[in-house]
Amino acid sequence: MKKYVGGMVSLLLLSGCGMPFTDSASTPQRCQDVANDLVKVDSYIKSVEQNSAFHLEEAALAMGDPTISTSNEKDQMLKDANKRKASLLQKKQQMGCK
Repeated sequence: MKKYVGGMVSLLLLSGCGMPFTDSASTPQRCQDVANDLVKVDSYIKSVEQNSAFHLEEAALAMGDPTISTSNEKDQMLKDANKRKASLLQKKQQMGCK
């Protein structure tokens, strides 16, 4: 019985089961994806800041990105966009991107 348990432990160690998986080959691509998303969010924030509240409903339809905000109110759009930006920056830091 002990040999079997020891065999299972060594099998787990050799297979990497239970170890965190890091896909180093795709990390640069994932970092680039996060960087691209940050550029989109920054562009979105600038567009919202430059538009008057009166024109934001039209602007929201034109540049609408439901991953950033679903609101058409300027304050809420900026709040959502800044929250998304903070989330992306945190993700970038956790992934070790430059």
